[in-house]
Amino acid sequence: MTSATYTKHNDTPAYQSGNWKKPGNMRNLVSMVLLMVFTLGIYFLYWVYQTTEYANRDKSTPHHTPVVQLLLVMFVPYYELYWFYKTSKKLTHLGEPFEVFDDNSIVTLLLGIFGLDFIGAVVLQDQINKIEAVTSGAGIGATGEAVCKHCHAVFPNDAHTCPKCGKPYNKPFTKTIGFAILVAALGILLIAGLLIGIIYYGTHAQPDEGWNWNEITSGQEAGNNTSKVDELREANSPKYGEVMETAPGRWALVKDGVVNTDFTGIAENENGIWYLENGYVNFNFTGTLEDGKGNSYTVEKGKVVDQKTAA
Repeated sequence: MTSATYTKHNDTPAYQSGNWKKPGNMRNLVSMVLLMVFTLGIYFLYWVYQTTEYANRDKSTPHHTPVVQLLLVMFVPYYELYWFYKTSKKLTHLGEPFEVFDDNSIVTLLLGIFGLDFIGAVVLQDQINKIEAVTSGAGIGATGEAVCKHCHAVFPNDAHTCPKCGKPYNKPFTKTIGFAILVAALGILLIAGLLIGIIYYGTHAQPDEGWNWNEITSGQEAGNNTSKVDELREANSPKYGEVMETAPGRWALVKDGVVNTDFTGIAENENGIWYLENGYVNFNFTGTLEDGKGNSYTVEKGKVVDQKTAA
């Protein structure tokens, strides 16, 4: 075990050896945030379970079963607000004997209210890191291990000098809670941006595919209206609109400035004859269409490449 001497917990300890080991419950805050972001919150749930278990070391408050707390956080709306508040109180009680007096209950509660659960997790884990640091003999500002570039001694990264060779050491910004909070905020923005993009695309994009059939041999199965096929076969009909490009790579049947989404059939413009579904040219369709009168149309990627007229 590493021995250390210090007068106050917030002073840099005078380490007597260079083989300090990071406590098992001390987590790298940046790595923790990245795991929460890239697992889309799954790691956050694992962290809730582990932190509930850790907070149960406080015997002055009721025991919370980790599995029950996890399920409540997952399925009960806004329960995580209560969980953040009570867990922070438990951690405050755990830290008091070691002069770690952080009470982040209100801070984490407010972060949860505004949907910043990842940042609330960083704040609570920093509270745990401080408790673990002090109980291991390190200073309250230690967040992990540091390695001396000169003698390769291992010591807490809150030290200002290597305890073995005396060379100066400065904890990098990437090891601080400020950097972890910055990464968490960027992660939240990234997830929010992805969700907004998915919702926007889902509500505004027109479907590129209609049926999921590789080949359609019956006009009745295809849902085509035979009269529409006949009327729009040779030229654009004012009755249904004009086939035109409405967006890059998107062609539609437009009437009076509006896409005629009621139309499914074959329409023609100066570029050829096209197969449309719900008003849009379906460039994903390849197959054969029949109009029920013996006329057939061979379609490749939405364009009629061959047609056979009944004798």
